[in-house]
Amino acid sequence: MAKLLKYEFRKSRGALLALLVSTVLGEVMLLGGILFLPQDAFLLRGEPNLSNGTVFLLTVGTGILVLAGTFGVMLCSLLPMWTLRRELNSSQSCMLFLIPERSYAVLGAKVLEDVVVLAVSVLIFGLLSVADFLLLAWRGGGLVQFSEILLPQNLDMEKVGDVCSTLGMSALVWLTILMVCFFAIVMQASLLRGKRGSFWISLLIVLFLAIMILRAGSLLPEGNTAIKVLAHAGIVVLLYLLSGWIMEKHLSI
Repeated sequence: MAKLLKYEFRKSRGALLALLVSTVLGEVMLLGGILFLPQDAFLLRGEPNLSNGTVFLLTVGTGILVLAGTFGVMLCSLLPMWTLRRELNSSQSCMLFLIPERSYAVLGAKVLEDVVVLAVSVLIFGLLSVADFLLLAWRGGGLVQFSEILLPQNLDMEKVGDVCSTLGMSALVWLTILMVCFFAIVMQASLLRGKRGSFWISLLIVLFLAIMILRAGSLLPEGNTAIKVLAHAGIVVLLYLLSGWIMEKHLSI
């Protein structure tokens, strides 16, 4: 699995490198804008007197980071699915049969690559957001406001827990939709191969299953996170096993 995962990342290194360069560029520009920000600028009465260069660096740097953290990560997360579809629907599909690994491992490596990319991206952009916000607060708001941000007096830990729970469930829902997409791609390349309109049929499968899963999730009792986690985890495992079985039994060169 480790060798397969390394091979998958090697195929995606171009897009990941572009995302990394964009993130570094945006962060450097944002830090430059913060560096040239007047001390205690936000504590002064009226609008802060910022130079055009500072405004440009802050605006463009923030814009690049937002685009990289949303559309950039989204495109990189879709790349493994696009790669699998291209491999299964072209002459490259023969490579999947020349390695001493089962179809479950081949599919698992692609899914795991997607999970790793998303997890690392969320971690990096989350840390950058917090660090930039605190640095901006310290530079433009003074040490008193900085300490208040670090140690808020009215911090509600229950709300923090709710936010973390929501983020975790969102990641699990995304993983479920991701497995639906992989399942549809495998279906198109195997059971629907050669059939007219196979792409649109697979797209309808994705939309139908995604709507049904989201609908079923809304019917689960509110506040019972454990049931929702088990339900989504069960769907992910089921779709993964079913997709791997279809690849082994019905996929041909």
